[in-house]
Amino acid sequence: MTTTKPTLLWVNHASFVFRYDTIRLMTDPWLFGSAFNNGWDLLCETQFQMADFAEITHLWFSHEHPDHFAPPVLQQIPEKARRQITVIFQETNDQKVINYCRKLGFQVQELPNHGWHRLSDKIRVMCGKVPYFDSWLLIETDQGKILNANDCVVDGEGIAQEIAKHTGAVDLLLTQFSYANWIGNPEDVDERKAAAAEKLARVKLQVETFQPKQTIPFASFVYFSHRENNYLNDAMSTIRDAEAFIRRATKSEPIVLYPGEEWLIGSPHDNECSLSKYDADYDLAVKPLHQTHAVPLTEVTDAGRDFIQRMKAKNSSLFMTLMGLPPLRYFQPFTLYLTDLEQMVRFDMASGVQPVTGTADDADVQLASESLAYVFNHDWGYDTLEVNGRFRATPEGHKRMVKTFFLGPLNNTGRYLHPKTLFEPSFLRRALGKLRSLG
Repeated sequence: MTTTKPTLLWVNHASFVFRYDTIRLMTDPWLFGSAFNNGWDLLCETQFQMADFAEITHLWFSHEHPDHFAPPVLQQIPEKARRQITVIFQETNDQKVINYCRKLGFQVQELPNHGWHRLSDKIRVMCGKVPYFDSWLLIETDQGKILNANDCVVDGEGIAQEIAKHTGAVDLLLTQFSYANWIGNPEDVDERKAAAAEKLARVKLQVETFQPKQTIPFASFVYFSHRENNYLNDAMSTIRDAEAFIRRATKSEPIVLYPGEEWLIGSPHDNECSLSKYDADYDLAVKPLHQTHAVPLTEVTDAGRDFIQRMKAKNSSLFMTLMGLPPLRYFQPFTLYLTDLEQMVRFDMASGVQPVTGTADDADVQLASESLAYVFNHDWGYDTLEVNGRFRATPEGHKRMVKTFFLGPLNNTGRYLHPKTLFEPSFLRRALGKLRSLG
């Protein structure tokens, strides 16, 4: 079916269907279920049904996080529809996402960094990488340009201007509007308020750089949904906050869409109906919370040993040794109090998990056995922990945890402690910034 004007069908969170010409391009379809080890849930229900995938021609994933690339959703797409859909995704070292989708029966197309790819005579797209694993998508048609910036960390004019070299001014911008990770312990409310304000400041920076006529705040329609992390909801920006900020602080018109709503791109939009629906969804007191399932200490210990062996097999032992020396001091021992087992343990990359005496107040980090086992069992595990916020930590304890567990997420992006990593200039610049911030 051919459409003569481009429209957006709103799906949920960071997902929409772009409809124009013969193309039905869907982004980041997380439609149901929890994400990040039972740390996040969708704020509202999705209206898009699995049978509706029959109309989709293309799927694009911004990055591998499970609120964007959701295997349980992909597995439930009818097989016939999968064969007719082309997955487009950034080029990566490991090709995990592309290979996974190919095995499910999708057609696949890797998008070279900053290269154009034509979807039809009237539509072409460009994908750009942002370290460490995010990407943005520019959709260009004979009717205008749409920039999907999703979760890309555009936290400085230099980064925004670098993207703008490829995109130029756009007609429509879609970007994340609230924090989406661990921001302090329960008492650190001011830190979370500052993080929420900083995220909105990034929206303003992007609007000033890309000059969109209209802006859709999105990719933040979630809540922290576990008993261990629900305090993190206390300072997050709501969609009403974001809409008011964009209207007040920028020259771009904010557009707010509710799941199931279709909008003619570029047309005026009365946001109040959608905002009122979201207002009801922000009543978090009525939403269910996940609970912890304890993992025996012996299993945690075994998983820790396996993690060490896996990291040492994949990464240069020389680099690991050098990074452990002053002034960097990576891979230093730290203590963790397993809250559900009421047990203190010490972890380092030499001896693994060792029980020690102590209380929660003595620990560098407090978390459940389930979360620690998850970090050990999956290369992406520590990235998940930072996003779901299911822990407490002292400032120094958090630094030590980052400086040990960062290896898993690094390897999960197809990068390793190896000399060849130094030949990725954009990655190296961002990594050096992280090193300086950790001290």
